[in-house]
Amino acid sequence: MVAMSTLQVRQGPTHDSALVETCHKILPGSLVRVGAKEMLSFKEKLMTKPVNETRMHIELDGDQEPLGWVTGISRDEIETLKLASRGFPLMKTIKSCVVRESTGREDGSEATKIGEVPKDTSVRIMETIVLADGTEKALISKDGVVASAYGWIVTKIPGKAKGEEDQTLLVPATPLPISFNLAVHTANSLMRVLSGKAGKVRLPLIATDCH
Repeated sequence: MVAMSTLQVRQGPTHDSALVETCHKILPGSLVRVGAKEMLSFKEKLMTKPVNETRMHIELDGDQEPLGWVTGISRDEIETLKLASRGFPLMKTIKSCVVRESTGREDGSEATKIGEVPKDTSVRIMETIVLADGTEKALISKDGVVASAYGWIVTKIPGKAKGEEDQTLLVPATPLPISFNLAVHTANSLMRVLSGKAGKVRLPLIATDCH
C-alpha cells in the first residue's frame, strides 16, 4: 500500500492511543504493508449518527516488525492508503490492445470495449485468467504510483494449428538504467563553474593622464 497523505501512527487502533515514539507519522508516498484492519464506530457529537473509520495495523516496506495503527479509510470514506502499483508485475505491450470491461459475457461474446492501450505502453498486471480455449486475459492498471483496475486485455492467443506457437501480446518491461559516474559529474560541474566565472571576468582599469 502507499500513503496518500501524512498519517499519524498510534500504538493502538483507537484515536486516544499514544503515538508511536520512534515514528509517530508517515509521509505521503510511503510504502507500507497492512497486517490487520479494525472498524471503529463513534459519535462526533452526542445527538449525531455514528461515523465509521477503518484503522489499519501497518509495517513499513522492508521492515520486519509492525509499526503501529493508522487511518486507512477516513470517516469521510476517503482512502488514505491505496494499492501501490509496484506490487504488481510491470509489463509492456508489443502491439495495440483493446481494453474491455470484463473477461466476457455469459453467452461467450466479447465484453464492451472501454478503451485501447497503444503499442509499447507499460502496464501493471493485477490479475490473470485462462479461458477454456487457452486464451489468457489480464486485468491491468495504468503504470503509476497507485494501482487502479482499468480493464481486461488479451495477453496470449493460443496457436490455431497443431505446432503453431502461441501469440504473446505482453513482455516484461525493461527498467530504465540508472548510472552515475562521479568523475564525469565532477568534471562537468567544474567546467560549468569555470565557464560562469570566465564570463564575469573584469579587465583591470588602466590609469591614464587626462590633461
